[in-house]
Amino acid sequence: MEIITVSSEFASANSYLLVDETTNDAAIVDPGGDAQSLIYSIHSNAVRVTSILLTHGHFDHILALREIKEYTNAPVYVHRLDAPCLTNPEFSMMSLVGRSDTFDPADVLLEDNDTIRIGNSTVTVMYTPGHTVGSVCYITDAGIISGDTLFYESIGRTDFPGGDFDSIDASIQRIYSREGDETLYPGHGAETTVSHERMFNPFVRQRK
Repeated sequence: MEIITVSSEFASANSYLLVDETTNDAAIVDPGGDAQSLIYSIHSNAVRVTSILLTHGHFDHILALREIKEYTNAPVYVHRLDAPCLTNPEFSMMSLVGRSDTFDPADVLLEDNDTIRIGNSTVTVMYTPGHTVGSVCYITDAGIISGDTLFYESIGRTDFPGGDFDSIDASIQRIYSREGDETLYPGHGAETTVSHERMFNPFVRQRK
């Protein structure tokens, strides 16, 4: 699988294309505020989008959802506990940008360890609450899409409604416990690696 980053100037949010190179089927992860950049990336990489995956339901990760859903006609996946973010702007915190957008309900509600087929590739859902009650990471053979759970030497905020530090700490320990090293593709900022965060993340260190 190939992971292509599509960065937005809005909130410095990252979207991703997960591309199965044998079929050119793809998933879009977290369509944030720049629909045109995502559509351009779909065209320039000649992929067919078969799913839209959300790591969580905050506004900066879903603002382009309507346009991308209409353009691709792909089903939307979100963890069941963050599903209300799509239909209730209080949960998506749209008011922070002076908006009250709502969206159609998700097509597929996810649980921990669910798998999603993208062409001949498989993506596995890891439930990682803490930033929101329904945050997830997506595990691929090319790396981990970590959303707003784990960043380069930082972690997702836990002071928003539904946030909880003990929960995000446990979620990150679960990521740290994976064998070997993997690249992390976060919801904001530069990519990093699990090994780097185990050693140097000042907010959550690996427990011995």
